[in-house]
Amino acid sequence: ATTGNVIRNISSAGTVTGIITGAGNDNIYSNTIDSLFSSGVLLTTVSGINVTAGTTKNIYQNTISNLQGNSVTTGSVRGISISGGATVNFFQNKIFSLQANALTTGSISGVWNSGGVVIQLSRNKIYDISSGSSAVTTGAVYGILVSGATANLNCIINNNIIGDLKAPAANMADA
Repeated sequence: ATTGNVIRNISSAGTVTGIITGAGNDNIYSNTIDSLFSSGVLLTTVSGINVTAGTTKNIYQNTISNLQGNSVTTGSVRGISISGGATVNFFQNKIFSLQANALTTGSISGVWNSGGVVIQLSRNKIYDISSGSSAVTTGAVYGILVSGATANLNCIINNNIIGDLKAPAANMADA
């Protein structure tokens, strides 16, 4: 199990990830991931938790906050990123204060799901996700994003609280 960790104040000019999990079974709970920063510009990702593969992943009661990619234009900021895994249960987590203020074509999302077999997202609180960029063209701000053919097969999303998603400086052509 990965539990009781405080991962805080990490900065890089490239991709930054708090916890990454791949093959096998994992219980990831009661962790605090706070203040991860990237000054990278292109194709840079900041993620609190990244699930890439595995059998059963239970991810719960974590706090993920203050993730920033304020120079990111085409990359992304993600509270949790799910790109694989047979069963991923993500519940009772709190994700807030995610920012990418130079965003043009990238994205900011509390949860980003692009793969996996059975994904369940329930009873999470996701809020204060923002881009202050006035140059947003195809970039976006999401509470939960499910994309890709395999991600849409068995993704169960219920009883989440999502709010305070902002792109206040976007121009009307982007609205």
